[in-house]
This record gives sequence, structure tokens and C-alpha cells, in this order.
Amino acid sequence: MKIILISLLSLIIGVSIGVFYPRNDIRNEAVFEDNSLQNLLFALAIISDSDSNLNNELKELINVNIDINLTKIREFQGYNDFPEFEASKIRILNSVYLLWEKYKPFTTQKWVESEENKFWFKEWKDNHSKNLELLYWSFNQCINRTEFNCKKI
Repeated sequence: MKIILISLLSLIIGVSIGVFYPRNDIRNEAVFEDNSLQNLLFALAIISDSDSNLNNELKELINVNIDINLTKIREFQGYNDFPEFEASKIRILNSVYLLWEKYKPFTTQKWVESEENKFWFKEWKDNHSKNLELLYWSFNQCINRTEFNCKKI
């Protein structure tokens, strides 16, 4: 009984320390950037795994998700200063660049400014343009730095 009580107490203390003692060496911004890159990997896996089986609405939804995560990466970049992280980030962004070069996103009439979307269109277009700049930057990094072992066209 005493062993069970000590084990239970140790478990409670261990979990409490893990929950209530935050790591101060990792900034929230770094975690947000990392999570957004994970989301991009998931989206790329879905598209590459079932490329021809996705309907247009689902592809559009995935592209919106990719675009949102690119915006988050732009907003929170710079807090992960590990060289391995930077190389992985560039490879992931390059994969998105190659995907969007092959299958241009946001080409339907829905993505042209209209009376229905004018309240959000300008902000989206500005963010999307900046996201495309980020992707182009990653593509250039892959061309200029072979140590990243990026996927080629």
C-alpha cells in the first residue's frame, strides 16, 4: 500500500511539474512557427498522397489552409535560430513553391475582387503576395545552397 501511495504521489508531482513549470528557453513564437510548418507538411502529404482524387473544393480548402499557415510563418519567423530548423523550413517552403508552380492556387472567379468579397479581399491579396515572396525566397535558397538538399522541379 505504501509503495502504491508513493508511486501515485510521484506521478502527481511529475505531472504537476510538467504542466505548471513552463520551459522558458522556447518562445511561443518559435512554437507557432514550428506548428505552422507541421501543418504545411500535413497539407503537402494530403495533396501528394491523393493528388488526382481530390475534388476542386477540397483542393481550394487545402490551399486556403496552406496560405493561412504561410502567413503565420511570416509573422512568427526568426525565433527558431537552429540551422537544422532553418534548413527544414526552407525545404518545406520550397515544396509548397513547387506545388503551387505546378497547380496554381486561387485561379477561380471566387478569388477575383467582387462586391461580395471586397471587405476581405485586399487584406487577403496583400498577405498572399507576401506569402508568395516567402516561397520565392525559399526557392532561391534551394537553388543557391545545395547543402539544403531541396526537391528539384
